Amino acid sequence: MSEPLDASSSGNDGDSSFFSVIPIEVLSVILSFCDQGEIFAGGYRLVCRAFAEAVPVAWRVTKALNLYAWPPRKRLLRSVLDQSPNATALTFPLGSPSSLLEILAPKLGAQFTTLCVPGIKDEDDPDQGLSALLDECTSLTSLDISGIRFTPAVFEDLPADRMRQLRVLKLANCPIDDSHKDWLDRCTGLTSLNLSNCTELSTEALTEILEATQQLESLLLYGCTQLEGSIWETMANLGPSLRELDLHSTAISPAQLALLLPAMTALRKLRLSNCPLDGNAVVPCGDLPAIHELHLCSLVHLHGHHCLAIARKGRRTLRHLYAYDCGVLRAEDLDGLAEANPDLTLYM
Repeated sequence: MSEPLDASSSGNDGDSSFFSVIPIEVLSVILSFCDQGEIFAGGYRLVCRAFAEAVPVAWRVTKALNLYAWPPRKRLLRSVLDQSPNATALTFPLGSPSSLLEILAPKLGAQFTTLCVPGIKDEDDPDQGLSALLDECTSLTSLDISGIRFTPAVFEDLPADRMRQLRVLKLANCPIDDSHKDWLDRCTGLTSLNLSNCTELSTEALTEILEATQQLESLLLYGCTQLEGSIWETMANLGPSLRELDLHSTAISPAQLALLLPAMTALRKLRLSNCPLDGNAVVPCGDLPAIHELHLCSLVHLHGHHCLAIARKGRRTLRHLYAYDCGVLRAEDLDGLAEANPDLTLYM
């Protein structure tokens, strides 16, 4: 980590001593939670002299640039880019003026590897805006277009190597169906895939997509109630690489869960909340050799003795067990939990 900022030239000794002990990387993280539009408009200069001197230095190491809340003027955007040479993540909303994209274009290919595209309500032609962005982002490894209604045409003409270099793809709440399968099949290098609430995608199409992505470490299928048939076997084949699996509000059965668990040798996070499973079905989750976080919220028939059994089985690695809104689970039934797994935190 870099040396602390030298704000000794400030006229306020109290402010100087405070900012002098904050490394620039830490201050850059703090700034990422602030209104970036206000920062670049010069609002930070009104805090104090020490802060005014510290911010420009810290901003040069920031990794994320968020243009969502403040589509800036052209002149200001040029200044922002000049002051953010190390930013690799960009949030750029659909509906932004094309003139801003023209200014960003020279940086998009060489500088930014992560792109988040928030949709704008009632956007007339999301395909056009999304295509223009993706054409410029030649180095993308992470793409988040959750909630956007787009057609397969957006991705059909992208080169194969651009599709293969994607590692993270977030499509939560996108109304995609089987017509999107062909371009998704080309994303063979994915390590993280979020298809939460993509209920219009058939089980058959999703099975083929998963078969094409054998390096997945994170698979999020929250709310995908259509899952059935051979997809559970395909998921089991991903077991050696999967570290996170979200099946919240799916229709997984006890037999299907029993098929999955033996293969999940690297799984650290598992979400089974609001699934049609009883306590006996989820107890073997404690046997997962790497399990660290387990979500079992809203399981109607989860009892205290089930939680105790899971805690004992997961004594070596399980540290967080979520059991909110489990109708028959009572605190008085959990005596001995601390002894069963002294490092476990139970949320209920």
